Amino acid sequence: MDNGSHHKAVVSFYRPQLDVVRFFAFFAVFIHHAIPRTGSGSAIEMFADAMGFGLCLFFVLSAYLITLLLSREHDATGSINMGAFYIRRILRIWPLYLLGLSIGVARAFHHGVLQEQKAWFIAALLFAGNLVFPGNILMSHLWSISIEEQFYLFFPTSCRFFGQRGMLVIACVLILLANVTLVHFAQIHADPDVTIWFNSFVQFEMFATGILLALADRWLPRWSIPMSLLVVLGCIGGWLLAAGHFHLKTMGSKAQSAASLCAGYALVAIACGLLIVAFQQLPAQRPFIYSGRISYGLYVFHLPVLAAVTSRVHGLAGSALTLILTFCVAAVSYRYFETPFLRLKRRFERIKTFAP
Repeated sequence: MDNGSHHKAVVSFYRPQLDVVRFFAFFAVFIHHAIPRTGSGSAIEMFADAMGFGLCLFFVLSAYLITLLLSREHDATGSINMGAFYIRRILRIWPLYLLGLSIGVARAFHHGVLQEQKAWFIAALLFAGNLVFPGNILMSHLWSISIEEQFYLFFPTSCRFFGQRGMLVIACVLILLANVTLVHFAQIHADPDVTIWFNSFVQFEMFATGILLALADRWLPRWSIPMSLLVVLGCIGGWLLAAGHFHLKTMGSKAQSAASLCAGYALVAIACGLLIVAFQQLPAQRPFIYSGRISYGLYVFHLPVLAAVTSRVHGLAGSALTLILTFCVAAVSYRYFETPFLRLKRRFERIKTFAP
């Protein structure tokens, strides 16, 4: 297999609006974690539940970008360099991921709970962090990285050997698997906020949505700025409906109906896809573009910062201070820790993307 470092990139691809989507997804997840959730069913808790779907937006966006880049690589070079793909993913994801896990291990050791938490950290190292219930572990939000890595295990191979038709087939299979899994969870009245939410097959529906969106990219609708803003608001309304009516993220509840689970997750997936379409037709302001570029660090560090700050400062002031400090930590991480890896990653690019 040829080495990606010796193959010159022949096509460039960068859409700054997608960095804004990244920041929007992070900010939704931040709200989800910053608002205390007790399962009371109040309006503010329903809003916090709905903002958890920011993680689904991350998944849809990830699959959308990967599919676009792999399609362009195949069109430009006639093949997909698997080795270069995995090196790029490793250089982007693993350093910060392992740093985040190290912070969690250090804190568990400091508090004398490492022995009881070690099973999750071992699972997370094996990218199976979503398969072991994390409980009250500081860095347990990194379970989402496990699902992303599981997707990367099989999707690029199918793109290489089966092309766009294979991508379409995989997306359809993933949607089918997700809905069969949801029907099963409805039958056993599983916990929507834990058992269903952490399930790989369930979340693969989001990746399938991103694949389909990428395959339809050239035919996506064009909207005016006011219309795009209305779509964004409508999508947030869709998330609220999925949380408030279909109870996909309600703490302590039990799944009741296969129809509600399947319809709820379909609604979330469609809303995430439409958000990506709408944001690409809105102006991208530089502060939001930069915030999107550092969004991986924002995601990794926001919970440890939140835990440290809210133990001393409560309420809205604590959340605001957490957000400011998280930005500071993520900016330092991006500049001094992530950027060297990103520069190395560029040597393996066959499609030029944004240069840090």
